[in-house]
Amino acid sequence: DINNDLSLLNTRGPCSRYDITVDGKNLRGKIEFSDEGAPFKGIACNLGSLGHKYLDQATKEVYGTSEPFSICGSLPLVGDLQEAGYDVQVCGYGHSAVYHGDNEYCTLSQMEKALKVISRLLDLYNQ
Repeated sequence: DINNDLSLLNTRGPCSRYDITVDGKNLRGKIEFSDEGAPFKGIACNLGSLGHKYLDQATKEVYGTSEPFSICGSLPLVGDLQEAGYDVQVCGYGHSAVYHGDNEYCTLSQMEKALKVISRLLDLYNQ
């Protein structure tokens, strides 16, 4: 049992130990694993769908290029839509270096271009 010898765990220096003394009191951490229910669902976009074809084309027309990529994460509600039969495509046109970070932001020019992609995507669907 790892709780019998917490010194086996790696630390990140003297302030991240699991046995510490504060105000004369010896405090000891404890590690527990528990089942918190069903795991999050991930998704994989259908790169062969009409939605992806049109999104790719609209992105190329506005940005000059389209380079689909994958990142890890969980989008349970989006997964539910996909399971219900919707053609789910996930995209973003901001600064990927700041996605989900402190002070995440995008620029007005990025939003303007993203709106052009959406507008063109709708045009392609309505042809």
